Amino acid sequence: MDTLGLPNARGRGPVIVAQAVDALGTGLFLPFAVVCFRTAKGIALATVGLVLSAAALLSLPAGPLAGPVTDRIGPRRLAVASNLVRVPAFTGSVFTDAPWQLVALVTVTPWGESQFRPAAAALVAQAADEGQRARWYAMERALRNGGIGAGGLLGSALVSWGGTGGYTAVVVLNAVSFLVAAALVGTWRRFAGPDAGGATPAARGPAAPRAGYREVLADRAFLGVLVTVGVSALCDLALTVLLSACVIGARGLPAWQPGTLFAINTVLVVLAQTLVARAVERRRRPLPPPREG
Repeated sequence: MDTLGLPNARGRGPVIVAQAVDALGTGLFLPFAVVCFRTAKGIALATVGLVLSAAALLSLPAGPLAGPVTDRIGPRRLAVASNLVRVPAFTGSVFTDAPWQLVALVTVTPWGESQFRPAAAALVAQAADEGQRARWYAMERALRNGGIGAGGLLGSALVSWGGTGGYTAVVVLNAVSFLVAAALVGTWRRFAGPDAGGATPAARGPAAPRAGYREVLADRAFLGVLVTVGVSALCDLALTVLLSACVIGARGLPAWQPGTLFAINTVLVVLAQTLVARAVERRRRPLPPPREG
């Protein structure tokens, strides 16, 4: 395990499996999101783009709200809730084809995703042993990419063999994956006593002054990382969302190819992620001195 850069995962099985299941469902749907609405619902490609863009804009507040909500109710409860809210959103999209209804349903999805990612990161921090947090985050990313790749391959098989019904199956299975992930996280207990309900470990110690976003944004190094991640995410999501439309619509290639391309990409990430984390463990950035007063 140490050679591969993997952390000690004993007793954390539900958290690990939940991450993999959540990623599997995402991989099922994500490569086919645009084509799914266009093919299964008969909605014009431009309308699908407007629906997804409007949903993304309406979900922007979800990210900044995730941190305070995680601090208040704990990462486990927020991870469960964010998975559960996505179940009716995807299920409902099977039964409607009105653009305004799809906007409402699709908006819930990135809200849940934006709440889940910070909650999952905090949950991983709770699960990690001392000194192994970097390995846990690397494993989490590897699991996520592996799950997305497997989901992409399964989605490719469904849409190739099932036609329009295959796209419906992709959406339904994605909803089921969120339900299973919520159940797994909900059954996991890391701490005995009050923390078992979802409170963060810091809640057990002396009350610390609460820092808001003003203090967070005052960290210039963090802002640099934030800008870098933002640009990377923009490029990544643009490719992710438009890949299927480009491969199937513009290039006229078979419907199974987007999922296969996703799988190839995720294999590369899975093979390198934990090894890179192991390599950088000895090069941690020193913590700044504590502030006086």
